[in-house]
Amino acid sequence: RQDGRWLGGLHGNLGTLHHALGRLESARAHYEHSLALSRVAGNRQWEGNMRCNFGLLLNELGKPQAALAELHAALELARSIGHMRLEATTQCNLGIVHEAAGQTDAALSCYSQAVETVQRMASPVVEGQLRGYLAAALARSGRLDEAESCIASAAERCKASNDPATRALL
Repeated sequence: RQDGRWLGGLHGNLGTLHHALGRLESARAHYEHSLALSRVAGNRQWEGNMRCNFGLLLNELGKPQAALAELHAALELARSIGHMRLEATTQCNLGIVHEAAGQTDAALSCYSQAVETVQRMASPVVEGQLRGYLAAALARSGRLDEAESCIASAAERCKASNDPATRALL
């Protein structure tokens, strides 16, 4: 059981690496393997993380319905185990998938829910990151005043971060 957990984590990390490198089919294989092992090991948090990552990958592979199914399963799992950060991340990823499908209202709703979830965590940097996604979606939908206010709020929250990726996101 412990070996399966470690092996599942390894495949998940390899999936993330291959995904970042644009090796989508290889990433898919690693995510699927990791997901199966997480279920066998009974590691619900890892399963939720993998479903969240796998959902984004499926969207990139042109399978938005499968992506939404994985993300909704990840969201349900995150809520059932009380993992608010995973819940917020999954809500953001749902926004990304809806936005890619041209479903602006659904995307904005998901991004807003992600921000609301992370506010309950009192994590200003993560809130800033998620507000960045919301601000960009507001701008793309023509709601420029709201986008400007939202990005200013995001930048304020992210100032506390020394992470270059967080600053680059904004």
